Amino acid sequence: MLTLAPRLRLRPRLCRLAAVAMAGAAMVAFAQSPTGATPGFALAEPQWLQAAPAGRDAAVSHDGERWFVDTEGRARRWMAASGAWAVHGARNDLLRIDAGSAGAVALSRSGEVFVTSASEGDDWRALGVRAADVGLGGGRLWLADAQASGNGSNGAPPAVLHAPFDASGRTPAWERIEGRFTRIDADPAGRPWALDASGRLHLHDGRAWQLQREAPPAQDVGVGGRGAVVLVGRPADGLAADGAKLGRATR
Repeated sequence: MLTLAPRLRLRPRLCRLAAVAMAGAAMVAFAQSPTGATPGFALAEPQWLQAAPAGRDAAVSHDGERWFVDTEGRARRWMAASGAWAVHGARNDLLRIDAGSAGAVALSRSGEVFVTSASEGDDWRALGVRAADVGLGGGRLWLADAQASGNGSNGAPPAVLHAPFDASGRTPAWERIEGRFTRIDADPAGRPWALDASGRLHLHDGRAWQLQREAPPAQDVGVGGRGAVVLVGRPADGLAADGAKLGRATR
């Protein structure tokens, strides 16, 4: 029987259902993003494409590149040419991940943010910032509940930070948006969608955060390559009854 694990996460286009507990072991699986142009939220059955080895988190870029973090904290990337998962980089303390066409971003267990390019043999580079979650979309990197590491925060409270994605590891020119969120992702236009501590969904329209009142409470959010917003909820919320249904919103 499938049950929801404490951290059940989705990422874009091939929306992925990760850290599903099955027979007591975490399992990563990828599902085709629900299709359809009907506005509003609805339950949709995913089309399962591929299960990966056991893992903690997974991601698919808007152009279909697949990544996941295995149970040992290593990043793995799907190599289509060889038909196998290859370890990417030397870190073994990763917990969360998201991917874009130019590379990936990951969080360590301590919340440190790292980036890497999509080039085979590349490694992870620290950005000197901590966050609660990461998202990539429209060529921009978004961080939820982010703050500079060490003494670099200058006493500023955590907030949403964003900047163009750069896999070189150079310090980004962060732009700050006030707001405390636990999960975040970005759509292909680069707009952030975020969940607050109560699981409520917000969209930043370029001026302010807009609460999406019709969205049910959720514990994670992902945005597909076509702009479909996918939510993962708790069984008690009626959004995900058994780990095999995904909520969809089209904007």
